[in-house]
Amino acid sequence: MSTVNQSRIKTAAWVCLAAGLVWLVVVGVLWQSTTELAPSIHVRWSPQATPEARVKAEAELRLARPEDLGERTWAYDVLDSSSGNIERIVRHPLVEDTQDIDRKSFTMSPKAQLGKTERWFGDRFPLLFARDRVGALSWIAAALVLAGAGGLWFLRLSAKSQRT
Repeated sequence: MSTVNQSRIKTAAWVCLAAGLVWLVVVGVLWQSTTELAPSIHVRWSPQATPEARVKAEAELRLARPEDLGERTWAYDVLDSSSGNIERIVRHPLVEDTQDIDRKSFTMSPKAQLGKTERWFGDRFPLLFARDRVGALSWIAAALVLAGAGGLWFLRLSAKSQRT
């Protein structure tokens, strides 16, 4: 194998190894240090809200763990309690009323209870708020680590065989 090819393989291997390790460490630290229980709210849906439209709105508004309380009112855990998302909930055309939201400042009420769903820093980013995506990206990162380690191992074996 030429020196140029060995150099390229070595560089690619180190990049794969570093990128995979950085991803795994950063996500692991963020997951451990930022995981918290999401606040809980009640939403009364308008009479025009069909079950399909409600389910679609729940996903758009980042509402989790729906629980039917009767009379078009549902309890939810809020995965994104940023003022922008709270405003989207309050102003959504299918939302008739809410509980545990300050509808003027678009913040959670201090009286809001904690729900049962865990949320983390990554829930603020579309690429990461689907848990299956984080898992898939972490598997890809692990594959990068293995590819990088495998490339370096291959180069080491290659160098040994050239010496003998």
